[in-house]
Parts: sequence; C-alpha cells; structure tokens
Amino acid sequence: MNRRRFLGCCGASVPLLLSGCVRPPGTGNGSSDVSVEIVSRDDQPEAPVEYAVEAVEPLATDEHPARLRVSITNRSDAAVVVGEERAVQFHHVASEDRALYLHPAGEGAGDAPVEPGCWRLTEHVGVPEYYGTVALDPGESVRGESYVYGHPDLPADACLPAGDHRVRTQGSVGDDEEAVAGGEGGTAFEWGFTLRLAE
Repeated sequence: MNRRRFLGCCGASVPLLLSGCVRPPGTGNGSSDVSVEIVSRDDQPEAPVEYAVEAVEPLATDEHPARLRVSITNRSDAAVVVGEERAVQFHHVASEDRALYLHPAGEGAGDAPVEPGCWRLTEHVGVPEYYGTVALDPGESVRGESYVYGHPDLPADACLPAGDHRVRTQGSVGDDEEAVAGGEGGTAFEWGFTLRLAE
C-alpha cells in the first residue's frame, strides 16, 4: 500500500443549530456512558472497492471516546488508487446533520481541541490542504480508525447528541494517481452508514 499527497484540497464546516444531548459536559461520575451502534450500512459502491465498518470501542466514557474502524479493500484483480485518502477512510468527516465529527485516531489525536468526558470538539479542526491517495494491490486493504466526537458547532452545553446520525463520504478510484487526484479518469463513488447514540 502506497500513499501520496497532492496540494489543492480543502475542507469547510457548516454552522449548526441543534438542541438536546445524551449527557451534559463534565459529569465525571462514570454513570453516563454513551453507546455508539452502527445500525445500517449502505450497499457496496459500484466501484472496485469494498467497505466495512465496525465499532472497535462502542462506548464513550469519561476516560475515552467511542472509536470506529473503517476498512477499504480492493476487490478487483488489478491495482487501484483511491482518493481522497482522508475522506474515504472517514477521517475529518461530519455527519449529515452536523452533529458528529469523525476525527482520526492514533498519532496526533491527543492534540484535538476536545472536551474530555463530553467528547465534543471545542473548536474547528485545522485540516492540511492536500489531496492524498492510497494505492492498493489486488485484495489489499487499508484500515483507518476514527474517534466519534460532537461537532464543534453544537451548543456549548451539548456533548454527544442522542439519536441516529448518518455519515457519508465520497471518493474516487482509478488506476492512475494523477488522474484520480485531478478528478479525471477515476470512478466516483459514495458510501456511508448510520450511527445510533444512546445512554
């Protein structure tokens, strides 16, 4: 698996007005764990890639946020290139109702402006402007993990909003890195799933 990055991609956030949350911030009593369940998944995209998603940490507690793992597999008999790298792995992707924000887990995740225990981002995350791609050999997979955070545009007293939240992303797959990054020569696709949050 090879990764490449190209300049020229940027992200933006949309303001949100939303009321109601699973728990207030700063409870700190260990009695308000929030469960995160994947209740639906889209059909596989009409492209030579196959998606899977699982909740590897299905509870948000005072000690840690909930965590998802997304896998993308090249199901063709030829090498492919997939982009944009972060978007297709559901990194820095917001739910369609702008209630949740999937932040990359792993190295550097501790620097995110998030309120511990509440797990809501306290400000918007700066995302570097580049277009990343991932090259996959036949049958090869790439896996990415994300923390489930509350969106920074939630009201200041909100944490993780209860209910169903659909998350969807777009990508492109082709046999040439420059063509995929440039928007020509690749096959565009969409894929997503629905998360249910509850105490």
